[in-house]
Amino acid sequence: SLNLSNSVAIVVYEALRQLGYPGLE
Repeated sequence: SLNLSNSVAIVVYEALRQLGYPGLE
C-alpha cells in the first residue's frame, strides 16, 4: 500500500541520515 511504502521510505531516510549518509542535507 502507499502508506506502507511511505513509512518505509521515511524509516530508510532517517536511518541513512543517522549514519551520516553523504548527499542528504
